[in-house]
Amino acid sequence: MHIRNMKDITELTLVINPNHKKELQPVTMLNGTSTVAGTEDGSPYHCPITGLEMNGRYRFVFFLTCGCVVSERAYQNVTDGMCPKCGTAYGKTDCVDINPVAEERKTRAKENMEDRRLRLKEAKRDAKLREKVGDAGDVSKEDHIAAWLSTANADRRGSSSSSVDTGISDTRRLSMVSALSAGGSIGEAEDKQARKRRLEAWAKEERRKSLGDEEKAKKIRLIKEQLLKKKRALIAARINEESSDSSDSSDCSSDSD
Repeated sequence: MHIRNMKDITELTLVINPNHKKELQPVTMLNGTSTVAGTEDGSPYHCPITGLEMNGRYRFVFFLTCGCVVSERAYQNVTDGMCPKCGTAYGKTDCVDINPVAEERKTRAKENMEDRRLRLKEAKRDAKLREKVGDAGDVSKEDHIAAWLSTANADRRGSSSSSVDTGISDTRRLSMVSALSAGGSIGEAEDKQARKRRLEAWAKEERRKSLGDEEKAKKIRLIKEQLLKKKRALIAARINEESSDSSDSSDCSSDSD
């Protein structure tokens, strides 16, 4: 259920075991069916660092950043944050156990997965914020004048003012253009402050959304734990009832004897 799309799939890089020997041959039985007989020595794959075979006796892990597969012993001996096979850097939650059996390891893998998804979501939000900051960056004086002139012309076309008002507006526009070309520091400062307030409000709203998603995930986990506890209690009660019924039936049979 945790696999949502192809981004959740990692292609693993396995290393062939040179000591693996396969001497299997097809054999036809008397009844016409075919089977395979022979000997097979060693596992097809092994750890390139320690030489341990992937035969089910040893734990193996892989890295999400590169897909290399090594033994857990090799991973524990390497503590510099680099893949011991290819040298690719990996994070604290980028190491995944292959086919974990213990419930503790399964729980840890699930928590690491949720942590990675949360960090990825935060990184996307940060990228959006940087993009907005980049789009609202410093604009040249000529661009300010051109943008103001275009909006003023659009307003003039849409309005139905008299020729006297148009002349006054043209005079005001020419004075505004001259002021902008001369300095324009006041208008630019006001624009920067407005952009800053708008971006701060947007960042505050995004942080509130992320906190809400985290609280929702915590509530869902608590509800699941409560449901599991209730299910275990019901199963235990049913088992106790069945055992008591069986003991009563055995007592009745002994009394009849």
